Amino acid sequence: MKLNEAPIPVKTGTTNEPNRLYFFCLESVADTVTALRRGFKIRCRFLAFLFSCLCGSCSMIQIEKHSEKGYVLTTQQHVNRSREEVFGFFSDATQLERITPPLLNFKIQTPLPIELKQGTLIDYSLKIRFVPIKWRTEISVWETPNRFVDRQLRGPYKLWNHEHTFEEVDGGTMVYDRVHYVVPGGPIIHSLFVKNDLIRIFEYRRSQIELLLNDSAEPIKVGSLAV
Repeated sequence: MKLNEAPIPVKTGTTNEPNRLYFFCLESVADTVTALRRGFKIRCRFLAFLFSCLCGSCSMIQIEKHSEKGYVLTTQQHVNRSREEVFGFFSDATQLERITPPLLNFKIQTPLPIELKQGTLIDYSLKIRFVPIKWRTEISVWETPNRFVDRQLRGPYKLWNHEHTFEEVDGGTMVYDRVHYVVPGGPIIHSLFVKNDLIRIFEYRRSQIELLLNDSAEPIKVGSLAV
């Protein structure tokens, strides 16, 4: 080799390292964006629920005076699953704890598992504004997979009849709730406390149903079975 000639560069086998680093960065960015989108969606749902708590109102939940006595709460929600799946979810009494706000400290006292049918009695404990409450309901109507009704036998209300209806629609199932209730203390207690509490409870219920049934692709588990 002549003295004025430059040395021949030696290949070290690292020419692909920049490409590897580039694709690794792309994958990291994609994973980060996915996580941020998921977190943003959850935060938006939480903020919507928080806003409803502060405002005490929600356009999807209506409360009106009953024609005879008390009040009627109505709401509806579309679920992207078959009617059999959705009815199976609501026929599992343990799911009620998952769709009830944690602040109520809602617990089922009846030994599990519970077979829901006409005449089934279920005992619960909960706290309403930090006051311990014992609640007993009876399944007064059971029409698989169309509807069922639970009515209060013992609890904080003078009257509580909750009708759950499930209708097959294109792309899934429409879930309807209709609650006829009468509160002790009349319109004053209802306006000051009960109305806003019920709106918050059912708004949380809606958000949990959206999370558990619409956002999740997992099979619905009823007890130890998946449907």
